[in-house]
Amino acid sequence: MKKIGLWAGAFLIFAAAGAWIGPGQTAEESGLLIAVKTDTAPVLDGKVDAIWKKAREITIPVAGGANLHKGATEVALKAL
Repeated sequence: MKKIGLWAGAFLIFAAAGAWIGPGQTAEESGLLIAVKTDTAPVLDGKVDAIWKKAREITIPVAGGANLHKGATEVALKAL
C-alpha cells in the first residue's frame, strides 16, 4: 500500500511540474529554480564561492512586507 502512495505522489509532482512548465517551454523559460549538481558543497561563511557562478539565478517579485520599500521587492535565488 505504501508503494502505491509513493508512486502516486511522485506522479503528482511530475504532473504539476509539467503543467507549470507548459507545452513547448523549457524549465529555464518558465522561471523554475533548477539546482546545479556539484562535487563539493559551498562553504557557508558569508563569502561568495566561485562555484555559485555555475548556478542559474531566478528573480521572484515579493510584496506585502512591512519593512520593504513601497511594500515590495525582488528576491534572487540560486540553487546548488
